[in-house]
Amino acid sequence: MLRYTFIIALLTAFTFAACESEPEDPMATDPAEEILEGEVAPEVPEITDADLEKYAKINIAAQRLELDPVADRERFISVIEREGLSQQRYSEVHLAIEREPQLLLRVHEMMDELRESGE
Repeated sequence: MLRYTFIIALLTAFTFAACESEPEDPMATDPAEEILEGEVAPEVPEITDADLEKYAKINIAAQRLELDPVADRERFISVIEREGLSQQRYSEVHLAIEREPQLLLRVHEMMDELRESGE
């Protein structure tokens, strides 16, 4: 019984420590989430298969390069632009994928196909 009390106390201490830690850097944002600032519920524009394919290629390239969208922001943005999307369009596609599970499934299928073809 004493062991469980100790574990609960330890977990509680970690929880409080995590709550008291410094907040995240407000300048460190995911490029895909930037258009959301100040907006309650932006409308999702029409997403084409070409947009989804570019999005899939960007994410494959970022995975291969082990890029973090926040920590490696500049490199991540250069990958976005290299594939022919603007940062805003990438954000719009990202938002649509988050809102529509069918789009997420299509992107995963595209990513699998691209990996199999060696792109």
